[in-house]
Amino acid sequence: MNRSTSSDLIRRAKRSIPGGVNSPVRAFKGVGGDPVFFNRGNGPYVYDVDNNQYVDYVGSWGPMILGHGHQPTVDAVVAQAQKALGFGAPTEGEITLAEAIIERVPSIEKVRMVNSGTEATMSAIRLARGFTGRDKILKFTGCYHGHSDSLLVKAGSGVLTLGIPNSPGVPAAVAADTLNAPFNDISAVQAIFAQYPEQIACIIVEPIAGNMGCIPPVEGFLEGLQDITRKDGALLIFDEVMTGFRVHKGSAQGMYNIQPDLTTLGKIVGGGLPVGAFGGRADVMSYIAPEGPVYQAGTLSGNPLAVSAGLSTLSHLDDALYERVAQATDALVAGLKALAAKHKVQMATNHVCGMFGLFFDVEQVENFDHVSNSNVEKFNRFFHAMLDNGVYLAPSAFEAGFVSGTHNSEAIEATINMYDVFGLGNALVDTEVNIDEGFLHTHRIAKGHMTLVDTELMQSLVAAVAELPKNSCSGGSAANTIYAVQGLGLKACYNCRLAHDQTGDFFVQDLTASGVEINANAQGNSDTEGPGNSGQCLVLITADAERTMMTDLGVSVELSINEVNTEALQNSRYYYVEGYMAASPSATAASVYCRELSETHGIDVAVSLSDVSMVEFCRDGLHQMLGNGINQLFCNEEEALSWANTDRIDIAIKELKDIAPEVYVTLGAKGSIAVAREGGGEAPGVAVKPVDTTGAGDIYAGAVLAARCRGATPAQAAHFANRCAAELITHYGARLTAIEDYQRLLEQHG
Repeated sequence: MNRSTSSDLIRRAKRSIPGGVNSPVRAFKGVGGDPVFFNRGNGPYVYDVDNNQYVDYVGSWGPMILGHGHQPTVDAVVAQAQKALGFGAPTEGEITLAEAIIERVPSIEKVRMVNSGTEATMSAIRLARGFTGRDKILKFTGCYHGHSDSLLVKAGSGVLTLGIPNSPGVPAAVAADTLNAPFNDISAVQAIFAQYPEQIACIIVEPIAGNMGCIPPVEGFLEGLQDITRKDGALLIFDEVMTGFRVHKGSAQGMYNIQPDLTTLGKIVGGGLPVGAFGGRADVMSYIAPEGPVYQAGTLSGNPLAVSAGLSTLSHLDDALYERVAQATDALVAGLKALAAKHKVQMATNHVCGMFGLFFDVEQVENFDHVSNSNVEKFNRFFHAMLDNGVYLAPSAFEAGFVSGTHNSEAIEATINMYDVFGLGNALVDTEVNIDEGFLHTHRIAKGHMTLVDTELMQSLVAAVAELPKNSCSGGSAANTIYAVQGLGLKACYNCRLAHDQTGDFFVQDLTASGVEINANAQGNSDTEGPGNSGQCLVLITADAERTMMTDLGVSVELSINEVNTEALQNSRYYYVEGYMAASPSATAASVYCRELSETHGIDVAVSLSDVSMVEFCRDGLHQMLGNGINQLFCNEEEALSWANTDRIDIAIKELKDIAPEVYVTLGAKGSIAVAREGGGEAPGVAVKPVDTTGAGDIYAGAVLAARCRGATPAQAAHFANRCAAELITHYGARLTAIEDYQRLLEQHG
């Protein structure tokens, strides 16, 4: 996925903005790499400055519960902007918004608007101290309540992401009045109150922790906090900046049926514009100026734009909306857990309505210590893999994810049913048979090449080897590559064309048994028996293990744009196509269509030249498939030399580098060469005694793609691919015996 413009912008930003960002977690320091710069959003999707589309699970860190570009909210903001941007004076909208909040949250009897969540929590803490006449406060390790001094002690969110346990600049005297307890540990809270009786002004807590992932309260925890504070005379503050109207129409306190003394709000209450609010018991709120002695003020507090957005958003939050959000979150988390289990990855999950958290290599997560024990490095790899597949998660292992009401089944499916590689190629049933050199001479077959034949000649050749032992499997060059990708633990989809015949049925059954998905219309309309036959390839193997292929493409040659599963392609990381497509104008057009669609959606394009005959006789078609350049090119030495019309491999590689930034040239027993801007090099061959070289290039390409998907450098990918190819050629056939054999290779050499 190309994000070059984002990379340019972060370099430019660092010249004028500290770290290049205006909030630390956006810098990607927690996950590595350059941050993504976005410029628009629509529903569950966001689009970056390079026009890549992502399913968005950040949602502006929570407020976009109605999705991006919610038209009524946009209209409300535009209508207000046309009247005035602000007054610095009271407006009726402030009253209406306050009434709407009070109506939805029973514990709030009066509410004050501010400009951010940090302002809200800072003001609520000041109010609690002023009301109780006490200085100490109690918070929970890993919970984040904004960046005011007293709340940065052992905080979560960006503080945790960047590994800053206590921020410099916070006076020791201020920090001394901030007490910490483990989240979800009521006994620890009881011990602290026993140590400091009638000295603690308040407990401030996220009722659902969202700044060290998503951690719900254990049973009895929130009730215990309420009991402790009431007995001691302290106040209980629910920080619902994140959870407010996110998990329930009455916020988290409505879900858990707890009434805190004070509540802080933000995010959703402003509809995505900068806003904050704090409210609670009328007797406590009466201590705020101008009614009381505790001072709090803000030039833009209750500004008309944020008020308009907040009112519009709240008016659309009904029971049906929360039901949709909960169902979408359930489906997302269940799908991710199933995939983790399938790939034997330990992953704990937490989710509450529209919030979720993912934690690797731990069994459960209920507090900061559990989060700290999770595998952050594994999360970071997961984050980048998802990002490259068009899914935008929070760029930190310590942040919650968010689901909106616009995350429909299509968006969820695009997230959990992504393909690592989408393949396009001929659908052939490979039939392998061992023959002697005389058979080739008798039938005037050129040894060591692929020759296209018509159906009549194919039938005569099949008849000629009828009495010899054979082995059949679904095949075709790209199909073999896709099979390898699937076998090496990734998810693959294959797009092809077949006839409704016994050969076609065998192909579908054999390939799908491996887990590879095939386009549903591969065999056209099942109600009618269309003309033509499915493709076949007779692989003739001589004693020296060299393969000679006689191929009848059948209806594969008729593959067209109409057969392309565009949805599957758009949900893939790589588009891989075999050069054999260049033999057919229709298939070439489909290949070009897929390349152009991939370029539009930021999907890497990989092409194999497939055979020297394609280079010699179908060069024009290959040029169309390659366009103005692709991401990865695969070929063997003979194909490379033929393409460049030279007998020097260095000259050939130089020319191929103009086509793709990554070029992989296989050299037979000598190994391969990976040419890349970063991480390239020669990969020596693996000494084995070959039995059958059929499919060596195909498994090589599949192994490279699998390795690159997992973050290997081109050179590392080439080394792994050499191992896979070496293993294959010690067996008969274009594939290893069983899908488990690929998994064994991954375990041994991956």
